[in-house]
Amino acid sequence: MTVDLGSVQDLVEDVRTSLASDTATLLLLDETGDVLEPAASAGLGRRWRGAPHVRVGSGFAGRVAELRQPVFVNEVNEVSVLNPILREVGVQRLLGVPVFDRDRLLGVLHVGSFDTRSFTDGEAERLAAAAAEIGRRL
Repeated sequence: MTVDLGSVQDLVEDVRTSLASDTATLLLLDETGDVLEPAASAGLGRRWRGAPHVRVGSGFAGRVAELRQPVFVNEVNEVSVLNPILREVGVQRLLGVPVFDRDRLLGVLHVGSFDTRSFTDGEAERLAAAAAEIGRRL
């Protein structure tokens, strides 16, 4: 898959802004379809480039990919989130949705909050709409 990372980075920043979240990150499946790799992020500085790859089914992003539906995390810790960068920067809450191209899973888009605000179902719908737009552009 050929990805214009500049335009994807802009889309991820737009997601962060539109949902008034502190972070937004896009992970894409590798060629095996078993591992999510960081592709773009906003709100984490350059640290996101060193984020670990996540197996489908493991941790927060892996659960989103496996379940293929929105996942809310109301307590970020070593069990719920494998990525130490999210914990180190102080993310407290997460919401993630799958990214599709038609019916094919491409990856996961998630947003995070540094405070204890809870993400809503309406925000999950808006994030899913953004993920659908990203899926169409990939």
